Amino acid sequence: MVVATSRSALLIGEENIKLLSGKTVMVVGLGGVGGFATEALVRSGIGKLILVDYDTIEESNLNRQIIATMECIGQTKVEAFIDRIHTINPQCKVYGENQKFDLSIMDKYPVDYVLDCMDDVKAKVELMGYCQSHGVMELSIMGTARKTDPLALGVTKLSNTQQDPLAKQVRIACRNAGIPLKTKVIYSTQPASGVTNGQPLPSMIFVPGVAGLLAANVCVNDLIASHVGHPVVRLDAEELNRRGLEID
Repeated sequence: MVVATSRSALLIGEENIKLLSGKTVMVVGLGGVGGFATEALVRSGIGKLILVDYDTIEESNLNRQIIATMECIGQTKVEAFIDRIHTINPQCKVYGENQKFDLSIMDKYPVDYVLDCMDDVKAKVELMGYCQSHGVMELSIMGTARKTDPLALGVTKLSNTQQDPLAKQVRIACRNAGIPLKTKVIYSTQPASGVTNGQPLPSMIFVPGVAGLLAANVCVNDLIASHVGHPVVRLDAEELNRRGLEID
């Protein structure tokens, strides 16, 4: 048993640790949500990561983004994460795309799972359409800014979202594009706080951070379930219905 994953193996089994080491996950967007998701995926033993982000680390990121330190300011998020990942798990293969997401990236890498942590509506919808038509597992994270309560986060299908301004925009865009609203998403039922015109969206670490950890958890469970037929934690029918998810 490898020491770095020994505690995880005691929880989910050595066979699932081996399974995860052979999986490839793409994370699109390395901000507050995507950063925590990436961190958790690395520490969970995912064998290959594709990281997509065009942004650089700024001082305003320090309050909520796990990659942001004073030493990293000015560095691209992709480069900073590649460096960080290799200090955690040198065996993890990491490929970076330092650019805005477009569908041409999907043709470059065969992936088992996509975590969409972007806030670009057009790109989110295009990615949903691609993953649905190509049979790629995907989890799309909706809005986490203007929120303060991580306990209001949940997992459901896009069609069941509410109280989420970004999800509303995505639903409308999907309908206009003829894309079914069946993508699995993380969203918050907490009403969004107000925002002053011309100011950045207000945000703290709590909701984006928890959303990122939750996203990685869903990803890991889905990858295991796709192989063995059930996730590490099997939800009962009542709980699945409450979340608006289909029962296998």
